[in-house]
Amino acid sequence: MTTRTAAQLIVECLIAEGCEYVFSVPGEETMDILDALSDHRVVRHITTRHEQGAAFMADVYGRLTGRAAVAMGTLGPGATNLVTGIADAYLDRAPMVAITGQASSDKLHKEAHQVVDIVRMIEPVTKWSTRVERVEAIPEIVRKAFRVAILEKPGPTHIELPENVAATVVDDATRPLVPGKAYFPGPTNTDKGWKGELIPELAGDEMSVGMTKFYRRECFQQIGGFVRQVMWDGIDCHRCRMLGWLASSWDDPELRFIHLRPMGSSHKGIITGRKRHGFGQYFMGTSLLYMTASAALRATKTPYLVGGAAMWWGFVESMLKSKPRFDDAEFRSFLRRYQWECLIYGKRAATDRLNERQKHEWRAPAPPATGSPSPSAPSPSA
Repeated sequence: MTTRTAAQLIVECLIAEGCEYVFSVPGEETMDILDALSDHRVVRHITTRHEQGAAFMADVYGRLTGRAAVAMGTLGPGATNLVTGIADAYLDRAPMVAITGQASSDKLHKEAHQVVDIVRMIEPVTKWSTRVERVEAIPEIVRKAFRVAILEKPGPTHIELPENVAATVVDDATRPLVPGKAYFPGPTNTDKGWKGELIPELAGDEMSVGMTKFYRRECFQQIGGFVRQVMWDGIDCHRCRMLGWLASSWDDPELRFIHLRPMGSSHKGIITGRKRHGFGQYFMGTSLLYMTASAALRATKTPYLVGGAAMWWGFVESMLKSKPRFDDAEFRSFLRRYQWECLIYGKRAATDRLNERQKHEWRAPAPPATGSPSPSAPSPSA
């Protein structure tokens, strides 16, 4: 059985993020990543003469395309050489991700050769800077680094990877985070297959729907698992962001899946399903104003008018009957602030603003104490 290392997982995550280029001067502490890059043709490695040139190349690439490339350097002087280009990207609001090698983590507390605190050194000229201490956290760290880099007011982020962590063998179940989008068969698609008419569900990039969800175990535990009520798959995404995690989905053709009936249609029909959705929004803590705006938008989609009207009535009926709501006042306040910003700025911009605000809330979960049992939790995927 072929083993995978953390360095190979990093490269897989770069591919999942759509990264096209890694600019770097090769060094001993980044050799594992370079070896992993040589096994893939999707991400191209460009060798530069100086780390500063690598950082400027990633900076200019980000300015021209709006996407993040990687500038990579080894420890000590390799990392310090990156700083000028990183600072330029910070001032120019250019998205980029810097990756630096580091000595083994067991040497970081010593006065070892060329060991400097790269994370703290780069922090003032990045939007987010962190060290990989646990290989299980790599998918979240890479996802967050790229996401934060391209958020409103783009800029550089930084990941430090100690060489002993890079060489660590990772479990085959640890994979990049790439949930897909839902479609349902159109009227002419009688076979309900991929070759027929497919209609996309109205699920934004800031959400992942129902049975397509993939959770990091630590995230699932921190948000408290599933809420046993309608709109559970909205509550979990908002609680993720509330705690500084990221919730999102991508419309990758290879990750699409088919709903056999439109989302929210219910086994009793689309109208019943839309009313249940209205109740779910009420239960979650949505305001009447936001629900009215959402129902008005839904009224322009099939089934026209009645779908939006049923959603709105399901909400108002629940409000008039004073049905119970999700019992977390802090969450409801957090949700309503986000929804107000969605009405003012649009959902994509509001989500970017929220992720920017919440990025400092996230902390990599600490490993369990030696000898203590791991906390039990449901499966990390749903």
